[in-house]
This record gives sequence, C-alpha cells and structure tokens, in this order.
Amino acid sequence: MTARWLPAAQSIRPILDMYMDASVAVVGCSSGQTSRTSCELDVLIVGADPRPPVSLKLGGAFVDLAFVTEKEVLRPPDPEHAVALASAKPVRDASMALSAASSAAAALLSESCGKSATKRLASALKAVGRADEALQKEATAEADLWLLAGAYDFAYAFLYSKEEMPSPSHIFSQMKSRSASSPAGFEAFCAAAGLEKTSRAACASRLEGVAVLSDLLAQVGSSSRRPAQLSNEGLAIVRAKADELGARMEHAECYSFLGLELVGDVLSIPTSGRRGKRKGAGLGPDVGSLLTGEGRLLGESLAADVGLTRTRESIKSAAGVLEAQISALAKVR
Repeated sequence: MTARWLPAAQSIRPILDMYMDASVAVVGCSSGQTSRTSCELDVLIVGADPRPPVSLKLGGAFVDLAFVTEKEVLRPPDPEHAVALASAKPVRDASMALSAASSAAAALLSESCGKSATKRLASALKAVGRADEALQKEATAEADLWLLAGAYDFAYAFLYSKEEMPSPSHIFSQMKSRSASSPAGFEAFCAAAGLEKTSRAACASRLEGVAVLSDLLAQVGSSSRRPAQLSNEGLAIVRAKADELGARMEHAECYSFLGLELVGDVLSIPTSGRRGKRKGAGLGPDVGSLLTGEGRLLGESLAADVGLTRTRESIKSAAGVLEAQISALAKVR
C-alpha cells in the first residue's frame, strides 16, 4: 500500500523551497494510514532557530508547520515529541539528523509511550480534582470544563499505554477500537467527555462556539501552546475536519474533536494577570475567572454553545467513573 506521506511530500514542495537549508519531515496521522482528506499535513521543520508553529494553506491543502532545532530533534524535551518522531517520514534530511532521531525514537518507543502515559494520567487526575473543587463552589461550568480536560488526558494516557499516538480528530475512534476487549476505559471517556450530548445540532453549536473562542484568543492573546489557533487557517482546519466528520455522520467523533479544541483554547487564555499554562501535570490556569464573575470572558450563552451545561449530579457521576479508570490504568503502568 502506498503511504499517505508520499503524495504529501509532493504537496509541500513550496515549503521545501521556502526553507531550503532546513531538514523537513511529515509527522502525525499523515505519516501513516489514518488521515482523512480534511486532515492537515503536520510538517516538522528542523532549523537553527525555533519559531512559533504556523498554520497555512498551500493550494487546496492545509499545513501545520512546527519548528524545532536539531538539538530538540536529537533529544526531544517531551516524551510525546519522541513518540511523534518515531513515525516521522523525512522528506529532506541533509544532515541525517532526522533519520537518526526517528530511528532512535522508534527504538525507545515503548519507554517514551510509558512516560507520556504517566504524565497524562497525572494531568487527568489533577483535572478531576479541580472539577471536584469547582463543584464544591457550585461552579458547574468550570467543573464541566475540567472534567472535559480530564477525559482527554485520560484518553491520551490510555492510547499511549497501548503504544499508539493519539490523533485529536480520531480520538473517539481510537478509544473505541482499543477498548473493544475491555470497554470500561472507553465508557469512562465517553461519560467524562459528555458524548451523550452528541448530535448534528450539538456539533454545529460547539463549532460556532469554538469559532467565537478563536476570535477571543486573537483579542486577548494565548499562551505559546496554541498560537496556530489565532490564524484564519487554524480555524479553517477545524471547520474542514468538523464538516467532513459531519458529512460522514460521525457526530460522536466530531463532538469529541471539537471538545478537545475547546479545552485547548480555554486553557491557553491568560488569566489572573499571567499566561495560563498547562503542560502535563502542570497547575493550569484559573479557569474559574474565565467562566464566572464580573470580568468573565465566557458568558452563559457561549458556555451553552460549547456544551458546558452538565448538571452537578451528572458531572459528579462521570468524574467518579473517570477517576476509577485513571486509578485502574495507573496500576498497570
């Protein structure tokens, strides 16, 4: 079977011309057999100076560019980066650094996946704790958001434990497939992610809410974690994926994907006079100030659009199910 990255390499010719001195590789789902026609090409640019990631459109294809130094490629600072490198497909590799890094990452894939799973599990447990704290304050929208964050961290941890690289717009399908013989993890993810709300209308509403958040990010600025979402191209990628999933009648996948976008956007908004950061098991931003109080940025209408409307009882129930599965996965790590 011809790998998807071969035609991808041809479509990024302008990138190769633009960064003539850099090594270039295709990473993510486009480097394998899982990408859809709406999926952007994830391209790694290895150069002398690190830069913020960029989303752009080349012809009819969207491309996400990630810039790293050769040192970062040879010694990935994050185990999740090492997992991604394991399946990287070099397009141009003058110094052979990419090939060497990819081979080394593939050899250490099991170890990197284990570290990534441990990090995500810690982050998931912290998110569940924050959801509980929010419930004690009767801040249900905040609790809903933290539970949603915990659901995705758990999903990432679960997939890493299976030595599979998570893909944002494929998370639901990946979890369903990997949990076939043991459905408890998949059921916990669905409950915590609120996928019982899935419908065409819910997807459309959440998509428009995410678009409003994108505009909000452009006004207030985001952390360095998601600068690509500030561009029109970044939002266009999200819309293209949501539209294709809707056309395929994959509403659960669509709602799940948009939920992950929602979490990433909200947690990248600066709060309390500082930039909110959430890396692995980090402390995270003060989400409460975004959702409640006089100076809140997300009003009730927007919270409803993106689906942060679960009741205290449903949040508490789903949080308990998720926490049990986090503990169960931690025991087998």
